[in-house]
Amino acid sequence: MCIRDRRDGGELQERKLRLAREVSEEELDAYMEMLQPFSVVELSVRLDEEVLEEVIAVDVEDEVLGPVAERLQAPIEREHTTFGTFVYDHGASWFEASTTWVGQDVRLHLATEEATDFDAMIGYAEALWGDAAGWDLRVRSFVVDELLPTYNASWNDAAPLAADDFLGRVHLESVGVFAGGSFELWFDDGGLFEGHSIVVSGSLDEGLEERDGGWGILEQQ
Repeated sequence: MCIRDRRDGGELQERKLRLAREVSEEELDAYMEMLQPFSVVELSVRLDEEVLEEVIAVDVEDEVLGPVAERLQAPIEREHTTFGTFVYDHGASWFEASTTWVGQDVRLHLATEEATDFDAMIGYAEALWGDAAGWDLRVRSFVVDELLPTYNASWNDAAPLAADDFLGRVHLESVGVFAGGSFELWFDDGGLFEGHSIVVSGSLDEGLEERDGGWGILEQQ
């Protein structure tokens, strides 16, 4: 976050700042609509207590913060011989590339707080892809073990679905890689679970993450 503190003569400061304010759900929705990423806003705050007192104005024209907001939104790209072109999504705080995973088209996300963290993150993706076939086999076996009994018992009104037919319905959409070598694989459910995503989590060091039964790897879109 970049701020200009009127008490300090409006000098530019670039630092992380977390502000808190007790609000109702309705007020929270209003604040989320009002305070958009990379917008320039004028706030009344108690900095020592990290408390937001009031939003004075939004979409403020500022000769210092305006150019900073434009710079922070400028496209950032990185090239990789295996994964192709990564583009940094400032809002989501990740690099994204369109690539393949065991012959399937997927989106690869490298979650980074800062765009400068690319070099640190790409090594985890390279390690994951280095045994993509093995991970893919383990992940799909895990999905069948966790979800096929749940589907046949609670969601399926027809004859029980076999494992191969079940896997033929789901489709891997994206792979997310995080600091420390943890990862997530997101599958489209193919309509099996009324539009829920299937999310399998794990790490390079510890393998796949056990969750609370089959329901634990379903995420509502």
